[in-house]
Amino acid sequence: RAVATLRIRGDDLVPEEISVLLGATPTHSQFKGEVMVHRSGRTRIALFGQWRLEATDTEPENLDGQVKELLAQLSTDLSIWKNLYSRFDIDLFCGWFMG
Repeated sequence: RAVATLRIRGDDLVPEEISVLLGATPTHSQFKGEVMVHRSGRTRIALFGQWRLEATDTEPENLDGQVKELLAQLSTDLSIWKNLYSRFDIDLFCGWFMG
């Protein structure tokens, strides 16, 4: 099974701005200081802003397909990506789970 997620994080990240710039709706987002409620009912305060876009899980694994799925949803304008990269931490989390 494989999972892939594009993650963008930063203290002054405003999720709506990222959505407009990239042209996509996140799977999950938060802004710094937001009260987050867990399924258990417990709450916490978000320590940083975050915008995440998750690919569909695949089983058997298909990381190449998941990365293509993510990128196909996003802007290809390199000036937007350079701007985001200069302001935020960006990574692509890929997990491969074997039985």
